[in-house]
Amino acid sequence: MSSLNTLLNFMRLTHEAHKVERVARIPGEKRYATMVEHSWQLSVLAWYVIDTENLHLNKELIFKYTLVHDLVEAYAGDTYAYGIESASIKEKDEREAAERIKKEHPDFKDLHKTI
Repeated sequence: MSSLNTLLNFMRLTHEAHKVERVARIPGEKRYATMVEHSWQLSVLAWYVIDTENLHLNKELIFKYTLVHDLVEAYAGDTYAYGIESASIKEKDEREAAERIKKEHPDFKDLHKTI
């Protein structure tokens, strides 16, 4: 297992993810969802669909994707992705964030592969 400092450093990344507000509001509410709420909801919805539709899919891989599909936003923030200029900025910021995560947590190779 990693050292305690390495683990705490990774925990800081997950705390940063809690702070990221999405650009879209929660339906029926005045507040915005956080990135963590969005990823959790996506994970539970994927699980529901897989089980209720009896889909023969790799749940572990799907859960990994749903949990980290927006993790780069912990550093890049959530960007409105519509429009050519916004999309290119989002892509650049998220690529840089993925590299930062890789640099800060080089031992978590499965995470980088999944991102």
